[in-house]
Amino acid sequence: MFTLFGPAHAAAPVATTVVNEQGIELRAWYFAPDTSAGSHPAVVMLHGCSGVFSYSKPNATYSNLQKLFTEWGQRLNRAGYAALLIDSYTARGHPQNQCGNGSEGTDEVVARAHDAIAGYRKLAATSAWHIDPARIAVMGWSQGGSTTVSVLDISTWPAVFKMGVAFYPACGLYNAYGGVSTSTYAPYSPLHTLLGTADPFYTSGYCQVRQQRAVELGSHEFKPVESYVDADHSFDYCTSTSGSCSTADVEAKSVADSRVMHLLRDL
Repeated sequence: MFTLFGPAHAAAPVATTVVNEQGIELRAWYFAPDTSAGSHPAVVMLHGCSGVFSYSKPNATYSNLQKLFTEWGQRLNRAGYAALLIDSYTARGHPQNQCGNGSEGTDEVVARAHDAIAGYRKLAATSAWHIDPARIAVMGWSQGGSTTVSVLDISTWPAVFKMGVAFYPACGLYNAYGGVSTSTYAPYSPLHTLLGTADPFYTSGYCQVRQQRAVELGSHEFKPVESYVDADHSFDYCTSTSGSCSTADVEAKSVADSRVMHLLRDL
């Protein structure tokens, strides 16, 4: 039984590193679950194009993680899950804000997929964390959501993740996996995508077309896109109707957060 809302998890995430198959050592943060009993399910978390740090800039100790990620780490911990947040930008010397960069900067289709798999291997190999390697999911936001989609492709990547959850991914993936209308993409485990209907990534229809193509190819692991009426991109950053956050965004965040915790019960 999970607890979605409740007392904040007191322990700060533990700074660590992971090394991907390209030989790049990446910063990461481990969120330990609120239980020491048995082995734990876990989630690899992948940031969006604004990076992991508040204001897209690390402080001197690299501890100023964006609130969204600490919120999710603590939420998962309260439910008995471990979480590992990976920084794909700092070690590569790339800007901490890559929004609007297009195909420039850190590649979410291949490079960051290597990062996600490195996160899986770190969780599975660190005996002190007591992670069940058969119960690890990957979850990403925006650019990290696109990586979540990519890393589950059955013909390209090792089948290590039990589930994928992608918040507002750009499913165009720079025409990888055969393009969009002729997509060869098929995930090896359940993939759940969540997008607001006011988001250009939703109105483009790319996720919907790739999902339909996967079904045509005989794969039913790409689940139908879950949409939130009138919500925009990054809706789950919205805790109140201020700035660019609408009522639809705030409502979508509440529903989507609960929905994802429900999905993670299958870990």
